[in-house]
Amino acid sequence: ENALALEKSQFKEMLSRLHSTRKSSSQEVWVASIIAVDAFHYFNANEIIFPAGILQFPMFVRDAPSYVNYGAIGMGIGHEITHGYDDLGAQYDGTGNLRGWWRPDTMRVFQNKKQCFIMQYGAKTEPVTGRKLDGRLTVGENIADNGGLRVAYGAYHLHATRKAAKPEQRLPTFGNWTDTQMFFLAFANTWCEAVKPSAINYLLDTDVHSLGRYRVNVPLQNFPEFAKSFDCPIGSPMNPFEKCRVW
Repeated sequence: ENALALEKSQFKEMLSRLHSTRKSSSQEVWVASIIAVDAFHYFNANEIIFPAGILQFPMFVRDAPSYVNYGAIGMGIGHEITHGYDDLGAQYDGTGNLRGWWRPDTMRVFQNKKQCFIMQYGAKTEPVTGRKLDGRLTVGENIADNGGLRVAYGAYHLHATRKAAKPEQRLPTFGNWTDTQMFFLAFANTWCEAVKPSAINYLLDTDVHSLGRYRVNVPLQNFPEFAKSFDCPIGSPMNPFEKCRVW
C-alpha cells in the first residue's frame, strides 16, 4: 500500500513536470524511484545512484562485519563505477556531456580485451536449456561485474589493512573461514536466485545481465585472489589458465 502511494505520488510529480513552464536540466531530475531495488550509473550527471530500496539485506546490513558489506554493496558500487570506463562511459565526459574522451589507441585496446569476455561467456552452456550464453549481449554487464569485484576487493583490502589491529566479528557456523573467504561468500550470496525453467530462455534472449551463477563464477574464475584464498590449483575450474581482464 505504501509502495503504491509512492508510485502515485511520483506519477503526479512527473505529470507536473511535463506541464510546467519552468525549464530544468536533466541533472536536476531524480531518475530513479527511491524504493527501486536496483542501482544505476547515470551518465548524464556522471554519478552512480543507489536508491533506498537496495540498501537492505543481502546487499547491505548496517551492523554486519565489513567483509559482508564490501563483498555485497561494495561490489555493486564497483560495478556501477566500472560502467564509467566501458565503451558507453567513454562517450560521456566528466560533466555528463556526450563527448568521447578516449584516445583511439585506448579504444582499440579496450575492444581487444572486451573480445576476451565475449568469447569466455559465450563458451558457457546453461545446463537446463543446453544453450550457450550470448557473450555479446551481456558483455557490458559482464565487464562491470568483473571490474566491480576487483574494485570491491581492493577497497576491502585497503580497509582491512588500516583496521588490522581490530578483529572482525565472526558469523555463526563460519568460524573457520577467513575474512577474505567471507568477502567472496558475501559477493556470491548477492546473486543467489531461483529462476523458473520456463523463464531461462527468455532471460538468455533478452537480459543484458548474465544469469546469477555466471555473475558469480566467471568473475571469480578471472580473479587470482579468489584462487589464492581457496587454494584452487592452476588449471582447475575456478582457476583456469586463461583469464579475462579489462581494468
